[in-house]
Amino acid sequence: MSGQPMAIVIDRSRTTARRVARVLQAAGFRTEIREPGEGLSGPGDGASATLLIAEEAAADVLRQAQQPAITAIYSAGEPDVAALLAEPQLAAVLAYRPSGGRLDFESELLGLARHLRGGPLPPLQGLLLWGARAFSAEIHTIAGRAAAVEHISTLCAEQLATSRRVADAAGEIVHELITNAMYDAPVNGDGRMRYAHDRTAPVHLPPEDAVIFRYGTDGIRLALEVEDRFGRLRRADLVASLRRGAAGEVNQEQGGAGIGLARVVRACQSLLCEVEPGRRTRVTAVLDIDPPRAVEGMARGGRSVVFPERPGIAISRGEPEP
Repeated sequence: MSGQPMAIVIDRSRTTARRVARVLQAAGFRTEIREPGEGLSGPGDGASATLLIAEEAAADVLRQAQQPAITAIYSAGEPDVAALLAEPQLAAVLAYRPSGGRLDFESELLGLARHLRGGPLPPLQGLLLWGARAFSAEIHTIAGRAAAVEHISTLCAEQLATSRRVADAAGEIVHELITNAMYDAPVNGDGRMRYAHDRTAPVHLPPEDAVIFRYGTDGIRLALEVEDRFGRLRRADLVASLRRGAAGEVNQEQGGAGIGLARVVRACQSLLCEVEPGRRTRVTAVLDIDPPRAVEGMARGGRSVVFPERPGIAISRGEPEP
């Protein structure tokens, strides 16, 4: 097993650390468990590890690595996602919900671990229970965007019988993600943005530039996904949007308010971004159809954001992916 990539799990709770380690082992990692006070000294000193994952309280320990490794943070609270994602080696901030009956955290961690071993992030249906259907459509125009928003709003109101808040959040996510893919993603051959100067002007995307909209539900979650062929979304764009949203700032230099992605993060429980620079951007948002109610005295729980910018580092030092 010496060819397996190494992951170090850092947590004050041995129970939680073992739980995380077992999931990583299922993805093909060797694991070591450390307490925050131990740091990264010892046999697996961070130089040999390809993944360092820690509870939020131990985030500072990750910076002790002797050479760059991919890192991830999990938290049962509501961390400053923008500050954490500003760290270039960080691949994800995962919401940890130990009291829940569902395995969202384990599923997200397993998907991330496989991605770091050279695979893709989970497809839309992989984020839903087995057997759930998914649908897709090409979007070329503003009318197509409006139809997609209306379809999801109707789905929420009539078939899923969600609350008005969930239905509005789903519609807002669809509108924002399609708008970004229609107006901000397309560029000319010289790299100049085609449509971002006016995000209200009519657009008719040629067939090769069509935005792909996908959605699916298992009756518990609703997954919404938008894909474009340009691969221009950067994690720095998401971080800047989160910071502007937190500060109440608006940036309309390129036609948008600059806080749309921040609104998407606030509206969903999980956001996955997979970018192949110059080739493809795929953004998937997952919402709970019946969000859990806040319980007094208990942490409400945050949101997961998965946005690796350095995929495949683990696979380069480990065994080939089967």
